[in-house]
Amino acid sequence: MEGIFKDGNVYVYIDKHSENQIKDNGVCIIENDYNSKIINLFGGRVKMKIYNYKVSISIDGIVIEEITSDCNFVSCHSLGKITAFLNQIENLGVDSFLENYKLQLQQIKLEFESYADGIQQELAINYDEKKAEELSKYKKFILTLGCVIFALLINMNAGLQNQDYINAYDNIINTYF
Repeated sequence: MEGIFKDGNVYVYIDKHSENQIKDNGVCIIENDYNSKIINLFGGRVKMKIYNYKVSISIDGIVIEEITSDCNFVSCHSLGKITAFLNQIENLGVDSFLENYKLQLQQIKLEFESYADGIQQELAINYDEKKAEELSKYKKFILTLGCVIFALLINMNAGLQNQDYINAYDNIINTYF
């Protein structure tokens, strides 16, 4: 079995080669198989979807995406990467994780805007069709990045601790479902 397990406040990724090390006392968060499933954590603020050996994670409805080297967004992550995200969220809190994610995206956006400005200046002096295509790709990427950052900017920090969300979520589930 391959999956993410939780022991205390630490998430651990166990790959299929470590099967003989898995004991029954670990809490399995995600088991990697072909069955589609949705897992809610941190009082329902963090949602993970697993399907066809791929996992996506969203926080407060905002999908956590990775930027590839060719300026594309990827929302599916490896179990190892999801484990790292969960440990950061567990230790820093959901809001701190989102704030860090937003700051990193803003920094990347600034770097790409600077790079695009440089290409634009080059094109003003000497037009090159390949450079123009590259500039168009970067502008599209910057626009998409701006949309993601906007979603993060309007997501307000409620000032509640993770445990408050978890307790409220558990109370509602136990009372009404």
